[in-house]
Amino acid sequence: MFVIIGGGFSGMLAGARLREAGVKDIRILEAGGDLAAPGTGTAIRAPSATWKSYCYLPLLEELGYIPKEKYSYVTEIFRAFAAHRHEYGLSRNPISRPG
Repeated sequence: MFVIIGGGFSGMLAGARLREAGVKDIRILEAGGDLAAPGTGTAIRAPSATWKSYCYLPLLEELGYIPKEKYSYVTEIFRAFAAHRHEYGLSRNPISRPG
């Protein structure tokens, strides 16, 4: 079993790469209520990001996803997180603590 601490971009990227390497048993430890969900301690709270979305949203090529805006709004960032979780099965076994 692999344990990843933190369900933000880095944790999601680590989980995705482990899945690609064939690891099946992955747990993500997250202090918030869900992996990068709105209202958690790790969630992005700004209305839009200040970096170009194609620079900071991970796994765009793997998912075939192109951001709609040069500077993505928080709703698009959460949609990207949901796509990552679904594609790599990272929502199956998270260990989280409600904020």
